[in-house]
Amino acid sequence: MKIRRFTGRAVNGYLKFDISFFDDLTFITGINGTGKTSALNSIAALLLPRLDYLAGEYFEQITLEILHKNKKIELSATKTGPETDLRCSLFPDEQLTFEAFVPPDSLPMHRVQEYEDEYYKEILARNMKHPVLAYIEDLPTPMYLGLDRRSLSADTDRIRYAPSSIRRRQMRKNIFGRSMGQGLNEALYFAQERFQKNRRQESRLDAKFRENLFLSLLDFKPISISRKLEKPSKKELQSIEEARTNLKRLPKLLNVSEEIISNNLDPLFKFLDEKLSVINRPTKRKESEEDGLIFDETFEALFEWSYNKTHIAKINVLSNIISDYNNETEAIFKRENEFLARIIHGTA
Repeated sequence: MKIRRFTGRAVNGYLKFDISFFDDLTFITGINGTGKTSALNSIAALLLPRLDYLAGEYFEQITLEILHKNKKIELSATKTGPETDLRCSLFPDEQLTFEAFVPPDSLPMHRVQEYEDEYYKEILARNMKHPVLAYIEDLPTPMYLGLDRRSLSADTDRIRYAPSSIRRRQMRKNIFGRSMGQGLNEALYFAQERFQKNRRQESRLDAKFRENLFLSLLDFKPISISRKLEKPSKKELQSIEEARTNLKRLPKLLNVSEEIISNNLDPLFKFLDEKLSVINRPTKRKESEEDGLIFDETFEALFEWSYNKTHIAKINVLSNIISDYNNETEAIFKRENEFLARIIHGTA
């Protein structure tokens, strides 16, 4: 993902932004009060997303243009009275609308943070399947390695859901008040956040995998034998070999013993291997001892192979389900594994 452009109207009531970003490195400079931190905070709030920040800060509209997977995407937040609308250009007809938390007059000050925390968590939980939130959730997490020591970052978690007036007051501190080491701690925090996010995605993927396995068992197709018996194609044989390999992963995926899986699958693969061996060798004819009829072994093997094509199709479906699961799991943990590899090998 690359950030291409950020625009904002009436940020903090008076700031207007139109910042274009270079492909490699962009420095945002300016004297105090020109909005450097506000710009970075707004960008982070759209990418995280930080509903508390978006609802509690002052602006008319903020828009972030990103390039992700070769697609130009716009994320934006707009204030309409007490409500904030969060949008993504991929879903023009969808928007997430929410209001800022307003503590009841009777609520003690020391309970405000707790209630506001639960308020925004409830909004996120209630809308977890909303296309805008789901898309933002899958974006890479923004990270500032202490280069701007007042921007939204990991160590602001303690004031994450504090009332906006308190949050703004606590964040306006000396820009040199923290070390680069603390900035690197932020990197560790985001790595941990990514780890937890990956585990949540893995959990959802596991549930989907088991559901697909169950549905495949309910997929009963009629058995039909073609009038024309043909030798198995190279593609068909290759898919069977791939299935043989993929199905060996079932014990680990289902947390069952290898013996149980082998006892159920090995007889079929053994049968197919035997029939394939007969199909590929020179044709032999044999005479039945009972009635003297002449049988062609190849024809008999082809017939039995065709009769079992429904089983072959079933194991191919199972194989594809396992293959898709493995590919999606690998994609989820790819960045985490690259990160760990760089730490282990000491590369940047």
